[in-house]
Amino acid sequence: MATTRADDRPRGQAGGQAPRRTIASRRRQTWASRWNGGRPDGAATGRGAGSEAFSYIAAGLVAYGGIGWLVAHFTHIELFFPIGMLVGIALSLWWVVYKNGRQ
Repeated sequence: MATTRADDRPRGQAGGQAPRRTIASRRRQTWASRWNGGRPDGAATGRGAGSEAFSYIAAGLVAYGGIGWLVAHFTHIELFFPIGMLVGIALSLWWVVYKNGRQ
């Protein structure tokens, strides 16, 4: 016996019109739900979790390493560059654990 899903029913059949996910329905989402990918807590799940964590860590390394390099360039204290890189990795690791470590 074949059953029909609500999405397969044509308009006007018993059960009413099936809700469909269209561009118009996406416009009614909040910015928070768009930012979080539809998940209420914003934690990454599935295939994108590892690449998202790697991206945060790489971005922290590059951003704070760049800030450290600029400070080192203008102050002539070369130690600021590796300190900036370490601070960037530490902050990005903290952010990944904070964002994805909650349950």
